[in-house]
Amino acid sequence: MKNRKIPNGVVIDIQAVDMTINKKLQNRIFEMLENFQRYFTKIKWAGFHVQQSSKRKAFPRTIKIHLDIPGPDILVSDSGKSWKTLMRKVEQTIITQLKNRNHVTKSTAGFC
Repeated sequence: MKNRKIPNGVVIDIQAVDMTINKKLQNRIFEMLENFQRYFTKIKWAGFHVQQSSKRKAFPRTIKIHLDIPGPDILVSDSGKSWKTLMRKVEQTIITQLKNRNHVTKSTAGFC
C-alpha cells in the first residue's frame, strides 16, 4: 500500500508481506492509529508492517509498528497465531508508551 494521509495529517504506510490485507484488518489499523492519537497528538508518520508466513507454524503472523513522534520513535513488534490478539497486544504496548511519553512531555514542559 502506498503512503497515504489520514484526516489528522499523519502519513501512514502499510506494507503486507506474503499476504493481502483485507478491509477488516485495514480498518483495524486505522482504528489503532486513531486510538494512538487520543494519547499523543503529535504523530507525524506511522508504519505498519504485517506478514504471514506458512513456514513458521508456531507464530505464522507478525506485525511491526513504527511511530514517528517528537523524541525517540516508538517501535513495537509481536508474532503469534491470531491477528486479533496481536493487534490488541501491540496496541496496548504502544498506548502505554505514548502515555508515558505524554506524561514526561507535560512534566518537563515547565523546565524549558
